[in-house]
Amino acid sequence: MKIQLGSILMLLLVGCTTTTPPQPQPKPAPTPVAVQPTTNKNGVTITPYNVGEIKRESRPIVVAPKQQPQQHNDGSTLPAFKSTLAQAQQAFKQNNLDRAEQLGLQAQRLAPQSAEGYLLLSQIALQKNKLPQAKSLANRGISLSSDAGIKKQLWQVVLRTAQLQNDTATIQKAQSALN
Repeated sequence: MKIQLGSILMLLLVGCTTTTPPQPQPKPAPTPVAVQPTTNKNGVTITPYNVGEIKRESRPIVVAPKQQPQQHNDGSTLPAFKSTLAQAQQAFKQNNLDRAEQLGLQAQRLAPQSAEGYLLLSQIALQKNKLPQAKSLANRGISLSSDAGIKKQLWQVVLRTAQLQNDTATIQKAQSALN
């Protein structure tokens, strides 16, 4: 037993001696492996990119020259809009306000970006003494209009509603826009 104990102690002492730890070997760069396309159960072929295919490149920034403001297509050229608006204007002239409003709303749905529809609807609301609605419709038409004549008519509706409401700030704003 003494021999066994002595040999175990010798082995422990030999195991405790220091040796240089093994140096980790640098891993070689992975070589690109050709990736095969796969087809899933729906028949869609998936072809992944090889890592070597994706490259970063710096490109110069090109600034496009400024262009003229574009006229947006507001729908006012649609034949259905034109005929519906004409019918609404005719009903308004005949003082048939309910029919004019119905046709005006239909025209506005056909061309929601057209200022002419908002002009007619604001005039109808003003005639019906719905002042907040008239002012709101006129302001919306002003924001959409690029035609100076239509803007002037819309500002006149805003001015008239402000006068009827005794709103001096809006009266001054409308008068300055009309001048």
